[in-house]
Amino acid sequence: MTNYQTLGGPSVKGVVLPVFYSKPACDVLPVTVLFGTPSRQCQGQGICMVAERRAEVAAPPFSCPLTPAFLVQVSPAKLQLIVPVSGLSEAVAARQFSGAFFEVKEAFLLPEFIRKPFKSPDNACIPVGRYPVKQDEQYFTIYLDTSD
Repeated sequence: MTNYQTLGGPSVKGVVLPVFYSKPACDVLPVTVLFGTPSRQCQGQGICMVAERRAEVAAPPFSCPLTPAFLVQVSPAKLQLIVPVSGLSEAVAARQFSGAFFEVKEAFLLPEFIRKPFKSPDNACIPVGRYPVKQDEQYFTIYLDTSD
């Protein structure tokens, strides 16, 4: 996890980040996202999987497109998923980001590598719902709520 104040400018691993919000410090987790609905073998809309992004990790043994992103904890119950436009395939961009809202069709339980540094309860999840998305030239930012 990276503390935004320690970055020496808004970038992580060479990727320039947008200014997240007015809070002076925030925690940023570089992640890899597999978008889709878990019960539909990651087809459809939502979040199917979130994994830690590490250079030394081999590619997973499935062919679904993986998307690099950053997860930011804004408050104990609010997250931002920041997705660089340059990391999205055209198909994923069209399916997941075609409107002003990002739809989660099945609740997504936050993995331990997210819950632990964010001090979230063991049953913290992103509930089913529609979440606002903002787009600029470089990023899609999804404003997510969590529940426990």
